[in-house]
Amino acid sequence: MDGLRIWKRAPFKLFFVYMVVTIVEVAIENIPWVGSWTLHIFVAGIMLYGVLLGLDDLAGGKPLRWSCLVAGFRHGRFLRSLTMAALCGFIIFGIAQLAVWAAFGNAGVDFMWLGHRVAHMALMTPRMQQIASVSASVPSVLLMLAPCVMLFDGQPPWRAFKRGVRMALRHAAPLAVFLLINVAIIWAASSMLWLIPVSLLFIPPWFLACNYAIWRDVRESSIQG
Repeated sequence: MDGLRIWKRAPFKLFFVYMVVTIVEVAIENIPWVGSWTLHIFVAGIMLYGVLLGLDDLAGGKPLRWSCLVAGFRHGRFLRSLTMAALCGFIIFGIAQLAVWAAFGNAGVDFMWLGHRVAHMALMTPRMQQIASVSASVPSVLLMLAPCVMLFDGQPPWRAFKRGVRMALRHAAPLAVFLLINVAIIWAASSMLWLIPVSLLFIPPWFLACNYAIWRDVRESSIQG
């Protein structure tokens, strides 16, 4: 509910902020060889860390600023954000890529890793979207607290990564519910084509707000405990 309250403070601004991230993602994914999820891991990941900083301002009563999109690239924060994006991104991407390879073979690797979409148009199906997104959701939820530990607790990336995973495991039950909701929405959206725009542009900002709210709740419970 805290995530919903934070989201309701600037739903349209969050929508347009996330739209910018989505446009950057699409542009990156169309770069041959270095495109797709490879470069996307770094750029989109760092942009989303900046949005988390914007959500922290929003929760504190400040406006959500467009500048949050580049906050992770600023001096003094960029290298930490880049390291965290690599740690989390390659684990999430690796698991998703393994699932796609198991389902579609080498063509799935060429499609997803190297970004050769045109050469494998037959793979652009709801099943591909479901396999890639659902398999990525599990590590995403497990690692979702690590960037917040780095950004708001000032921990170095590797220490924040380990602490974030430990926090997630200690609160496995509520995070499992969050994961199931995430998976259900992804599955439904990819099964009904008219829901895809909603899932891409409206649901992720809300989940990002939930990510921030969950971290706040987990951190407060850890301090009290």
